Amino acid sequence: MTIVNWNDLWKYSMLTSHRIEIGSTAFWDDWASRENESKMLMAALTERQLERIKVRREDTLLEIGPGSGRLTIPLAKIVERITVVEPSKNMLLLLKKNAEKEGVNNINYINKGWKEIELGRDVEEHDVVLASFSLLMADLQEALVKMNDAAIRAVYLFVSADDWMPDEIQRLIYGEKVSIGLTDHIIAYNLLSALGIKADVEIMDHMARRQFETLDDALSDFTKIYNVPEMKIEALRDYLKKTLVEEGGKLLFHRKKKVAMIRWRKSE
Repeated sequence: MTIVNWNDLWKYSMLTSHRIEIGSTAFWDDWASRENESKMLMAALTERQLERIKVRREDTLLEIGPGSGRLTIPLAKIVERITVVEPSKNMLLLLKKNAEKEGVNNINYINKGWKEIELGRDVEEHDVVLASFSLLMADLQEALVKMNDAAIRAVYLFVSADDWMPDEIQRLIYGEKVSIGLTDHIIAYNLLSALGIKADVEIMDHMARRQFETLDDALSDFTKIYNVPEMKIEALRDYLKKTLVEEGGKLLFHRKKKVAMIRWRKSE
């Protein structure tokens, strides 16, 4: 028995940061056109993630929310077979296109959300289960229990170990820092512990970069992602003018972040 209900805290965090909307299929269908660019900007983090995901040639791997295949495609070149569960049709089309370009043909594509998946009917057990920055779900407990049940040997989660919203933008919108002080990795780790799952956690530093064609593109993106109210948009524009850096004809936003890998083994 635990005093803190970590699943309720997760729901509160998702709702107050408006990330339930970002987890919607419509958001990722719209985002798909920019995903390959994001993939290039995350190349350094991708390399470090791949170093940590321990898979074997004979393994099967299940990935929840693969996006454009940033991790899927290099892992498919190692393991026997990968199943991906991706609710966005546009993102799945992009992943298929990227896999074809790389000559990868051992991926089984399922166009559904993880919540809709019934184990044994839609998905069988896999040796390894992976979810990288794809836990934008209201009921994290249900999602984690299902991931644990789907894994034969190990589960890998990659989540933010920082506040969702940069401090400067919190103050700009709300006049103060409003974070509840519990990052995604703290809530997920404690929820796993409450479920009797003893996980390991590793924190990595990451320089997150986002790239825009124009200031208006950046303003539109930030407004949507952080749900910035109309009355604060001009203040956000001023902040972006001061913060964006021009590089190679593009405008770049840099943010030092911390990323957590949460991993647990079921058997050796």
